[in-house]
Amino acid sequence: MRPTIVAVALTVVALSAFGVTPPIWGPLDPGKYAVGYRLLDRYDYTRPYWTARDLDGRPRTVERGRPMRISVWYPAASSNAPALTLGDYIDLMGAEERVVPIGEAQKRAARAALYAFPLLRTATPEQRTKLEALRTLAQRDAPPAAGKFPLILYSLGSAALANVTPEYLASHGYVVMQMPRLGEFAGMPPDHPFDIETKVNDTEFMLQTAHELSSADLSNIGAIGFSAGGRWALSAAMRNRDIHAVVSLDTVMLFNDTAGKNWRTYPFYSLDAVRVPVLHLIRRAWVPQQDAAMWDGMRNADRTMLIFEDPKLDHFDFQSIGYAMTLAGMRREVASSVADTFARFNRLTLDFLDANLKGDARARDALHAPLPATISASNTTGSPPSPQLADVTNAIAEGSIDSALKAARQVALPEQVINLAGYNLLGSGRVPDAIRMFQINVDAHPESANAFDSLADAYAASGDRTKAAELARKAVELLDRDTTTPAERKQAIRQSIEQKLTPSSSDSEPVIDFINRLTDAGLRRDLNAMKSLYAPDYFHTNADGSVMTLDDVLRSYAAPPPVTILSSTHDQEHLQMLGDAAVVNMRVTIQGVSGTTPWSRRYRVTYLVARENGHWLAKNSHASLLAGQ
Repeated sequence: MRPTIVAVALTVVALSAFGVTPPIWGPLDPGKYAVGYRLLDRYDYTRPYWTARDLDGRPRTVERGRPMRISVWYPAASSNAPALTLGDYIDLMGAEERVVPIGEAQKRAARAALYAFPLLRTATPEQRTKLEALRTLAQRDAPPAAGKFPLILYSLGSAALANVTPEYLASHGYVVMQMPRLGEFAGMPPDHPFDIETKVNDTEFMLQTAHELSSADLSNIGAIGFSAGGRWALSAAMRNRDIHAVVSLDTVMLFNDTAGKNWRTYPFYSLDAVRVPVLHLIRRAWVPQQDAAMWDGMRNADRTMLIFEDPKLDHFDFQSIGYAMTLAGMRREVASSVADTFARFNRLTLDFLDANLKGDARARDALHAPLPATISASNTTGSPPSPQLADVTNAIAEGSIDSALKAARQVALPEQVINLAGYNLLGSGRVPDAIRMFQINVDAHPESANAFDSLADAYAASGDRTKAAELARKAVELLDRDTTTPAERKQAIRQSIEQKLTPSSSDSEPVIDFINRLTDAGLRRDLNAMKSLYAPDYFHTNADGSVMTLDDVLRSYAAPPPVTILSSTHDQEHLQMLGDAAVVNMRVTIQGVSGTTPWSRRYRVTYLVARENGHWLAKNSHASLLAGQ
């Protein structure tokens, strides 16, 4: 009899391997691919799961990295690889927190965990045996099918509870990844209101690991959440632009509970950032706990909510285990409703993903097919999304500045973001583009001193110091009446402004050189040189209030001097550039002799000079004799 039993067993395995649907799949039709299954054991060393020492100070010898036991279902080529049973999936529950071989101890721990769930506590030994013997379509380590397939990040959890959905999707051309729900550290419960970031990071680790899978299309990703996993799936859509669809299977993602409130405090949380279609399936019993404002807040997403009205449905009926229990003889009174829900949520999930990740028109039509009276449906079309920050900065990085500027005007981007983008352009030598980017900030924030100061920096870099000074003076005006910016920040802005108003050596050198030539011409009493350095409308005022025209000045230099001037020097220069004009204030020391007596005078002199046709000319001046002379 032994050969006969072996032959029968091999026949069952072969039938599963080559596409005969096992009972655990119910009425679901497999796709054209066989289903492969792999367990990837990895560690996340950026998040230690165990502390370095125990409470007695002894070094731990265990692997301290966070254990990441990732289940992968994938489209496979036909093979004789062994098919898994539900019992094989249950075994995995006994070693979720440690990467160890699965022995009898792990199997006992797994069953203790599974049958501790309230819905499974009443299972008899016979029902347990039937449940664990159920065959699946997955083949361990089967060779992958050729090609690239969309990637599905499935809610963190146990493959023992949700195995048919990943298998079903894999048979229809998807790579599906799932890993257990772990606490933040060893010994921590897998769920508490303040570990959402841990679960989000676990989901992202799966995505990073997906780079090892040659058949996964990492630019075309869907996220499926069950229970608390709805928040993690939606978080993935908020953070990753390669997520193109989200499926919520009886999740708490819209609950306004403690965990939900905590979730909303994370920097990445933004309902506006959800810009992909969302399918939300939920039991009527949970609807009162939902915050409708959250659903409405996803205004950039096409949203479909399907409410399952049957009050007898359980949370686990949106996982494989709910239907599997009925095959083992449990829950007979609701078996028909559970079977219908199982088939419907799986088909809806496949059609939704096919429509949005593969552009399948048939699937899109199927989503609009009439529903039974036991399901209430609502559909909301999202608004066309405006560009996001990444769109703008990516366009800048690749040199598409016109597109970036157009997008930036459509988006209410933070002032500091545009500011940084402008300085990135400035730093890369793209000065005209930087001016255009900073101008957007000035237009959007006309009361911001910092926006004007930044635009002034760009004009200064372009060589237009006249425009830079004009903008800097406007920045001063705005800063003086600013009552909200912290004092330390205002001081930093003011220092930056003053740099534009204080002439650089390159600006001041031509002016000082002109003053030196003017002084030299006067010392030599060179009337022709003086005529070329004074403007025709030049005038000078004396300390007594008298005014001298250019002719008056030239006549004074033509007359014999009352004293012999030997030198004229200046120091203590103060220069203010005003574009093509400058104000120069300085102390002038004149030394000479009167007869044989040494003679010396000191004056405070102010010149207004202007650049006309490329040449500096003195426009007017004033002199005051310093005290004590």
